[in-house]
Amino acid sequence: MALEDYKEEFWILDKISVPDGLGGFIEDYKRGSFFVAGIFTTVSTEMRMAEAQGVTSKYTVNTGLNVPLHFGDIIQRDRDEKYYRITNDTQDMITPNVAFNQYRVFTAENWIMPRS
Repeated sequence: MALEDYKEEFWILDKISVPDGLGGFIEDYKRGSFFVAGIFTTVSTEMRMAEAQGVTSKYTVNTGLNVPLHFGDIIQRDRDEKYYRITNDTQDMITPNVAFNQYRVFTAENWIMPRS
């Protein structure tokens, strides 16, 4: 199997302001750009201990260099509509120019869509 075989469909969510009916606004999100990425759970012993103490699960995500993700961005997996928040500066983990497979690696955590 190739790295491409593990990729799934995702959406970058765009933050929007929606009238709250009382003269103000609330933040909401809508699907923006589509992209593909591989995602897997970080399963270190330290992470399992942290999860037992209430820390949210951590994920590693691999995607192409052209996907415009940044710290704090929210992404949604298409197949089950789960949300993830990017937790690192994605410029930190990029393959070197000489690598045959060019991709970016970043970390993410489960994220719950706020409901008003």
